[in-house]
Amino acid sequence: MRAYLPEDEASRGYATLLEWDNLYYEPQEKPLVEVPKTEVRVGVVQWLMRTIGSLDLSMNPSPVFGFFAQYSNYTVQQQVFREEFSNDSILINQINHNFTLAPRYTILGSSVQHTLLLTLNYQILDDQNQFTAEFTENDLVNVILTYMASFPGTGMNIRGSLNHFRFSSGQFENSRKGFTAGLNKKFGESGLTLGSDVTFSSINQQHSTGTNITASALLDFAFGKRNSISLQVYYLKNNLPSFGFSEVRGQARYNYRF
Repeated sequence: MRAYLPEDEASRGYATLLEWDNLYYEPQEKPLVEVPKTEVRVGVVQWLMRTIGSLDLSMNPSPVFGFFAQYSNYTVQQQVFREEFSNDSILINQINHNFTLAPRYTILGSSVQHTLLLTLNYQILDDQNQFTAEFTENDLVNVILTYMASFPGTGMNIRGSLNHFRFSSGQFENSRKGFTAGLNKKFGESGLTLGSDVTFSSINQQHSTGTNITASALLDFAFGKRNSISLQVYYLKNNLPSFGFSEVRGQARYNYRF
């Protein structure tokens, strides 16, 4: 639709008309009241433009040190045409801010390469509607410290990480902290690769505490130039008073690369 809002420079005046048909509507062969209608009630919604802004900065001044920084935000707005029963609680005007900082430090050696990576992420949802802000505003913090060691001569990689996660709002709070450890081993030119990972988390959710354990094992075998077969087994155990369970899953996959 051209020239719908000529004053809206961001959309250049364009708009999109969406029609939602009622699939359950069945027209009556004969109306109950054969009186011409003089009034028709129409409900319409107008969605405004969503603004997305981001700024990325990546610097690697040397093979030893580097860092990545990012800020992004997106805005969601909805304007509903007013009727007698409407109020500001049905208006949506939210801004989500996302900050990420990830410095990296690497030690290069002839037999082993060490990498230390710190990832910091902070998100906040800012609700401009005073009637809904109490229920929708929230913030999230995620911190991960990762260590990786690579042994080129043996085909082995070792990794470990410490993590902290926290989500809070006016109605709910959830935090989790723990560690992950894993290794991969490639056996020369045989095409065989073995790997395993273990994750342990301590969970605090609405005054309820518990633990979560996840483990996995991988076997991958490549044959020829394009074919490989992988087998993977997962184990999950969740120990929360309100939601405790354990699960074992397996996956077999054949891959062909074009």
